Amino acid sequence: MKIEELEEKIQSLVTKPDRVNFIYGLLLAYGQPKASITRLQKGDYNLE
Repeated sequence: MKIEELEEKIQSLVTKPDRVNFIYGLLLAYGQPKASITRLQKGDYNLE
């Protein structure tokens, strides 16, 4: 991933702040798989 691409993705996150989904957008910007992010949002990784 090029630094310019990362900078653009992060800039778009900062200009339109969404406090609930910010961390998921940041993970996506850094190249984490969308499926993993969805599982985090659903709570599939939570321990009981």
